[in-house]
Amino acid sequence: MIHSLLNSIHELLGRSRRLTRAAVLLRNQCTQVIRSGLAPSASQSENGETLLIDAVAAHVKRAVDVGAHLGGWAAPLLTAAEDAQILMFEPQPEYAARLRERFGSRTEVVEAALGDRPGYATLFGGDVPTHASLVDEVGTAIGQVVVSTLDIEAEKRDWSNIDFVKIDSEGFDLHVLRGASGLLAGQRIGIVQFEYNRQWMHAGSTLTAARAFLAQHGYDVYLVRYDGLYEFDYKRFGEFFTYSNFVAISPQASSWIDHLRRGAY
Repeated sequence: MIHSLLNSIHELLGRSRRLTRAAVLLRNQCTQVIRSGLAPSASQSENGETLLIDAVAAHVKRAVDVGAHLGGWAAPLLTAAEDAQILMFEPQPEYAARLRERFGSRTEVVEAALGDRPGYATLFGGDVPTHASLVDEVGTAIGQVVVSTLDIEAEKRDWSNIDFVKIDSEGFDLHVLRGASGLLAGQRIGIVQFEYNRQWMHAGSTLTAARAFLAQHGYDVYLVRYDGLYEFDYKRFGEFFTYSNFVAISPQASSWIDHLRRGAY
């Protein structure tokens, strides 16, 4: 009865172009409320990244930083995990050079992007230089870059297991995950952190697809917040395409984050 009444109201209101446009404006504002609730800040100390790094650092010997930019994620990990080695991927030559200068022997910097297949692709630059992406909605073309996959790069280095993978590829994250399907299928990655944002929509990716892909390989996926890790109700939220961070945990790494579980969000 109530459902039928609501449908009738929606159909009536939808006949007005003005009300339809108003509904779009309201939806956009609601999306910003959702963003503020899920990830009130992109700062590492406020978005849960630092909390997660500190929780798992003792278990991390090998890590991969996809979209390393200037090393903002790698620096606290190297401080917290004293024996960790990090493989960093950064397709922009100037940033790759600065990463090598900054971190030295504990890191290997690969001047390439990662995706779901090897080859070449156009890199696009956004308003912020570190927001470059293979998603062409971001901005103007910078140039062609080498693209590899995590499966290929891990095999080159005989890295049969990786403790922590962080992906920040400005919308290309699901493609990077698919390029690690061999590692994920064998649960040879302990933890995968990835960023979800507006660019996913233009990359043809969805959070639902990412969660299903990871669940298929036995990974539990959580929302990362400043105060811990939350089970996320995908059916309730749907696709909201705004900044937030998620983490996939393998069964072997589950005990690493037990104290961070906070129930459902």
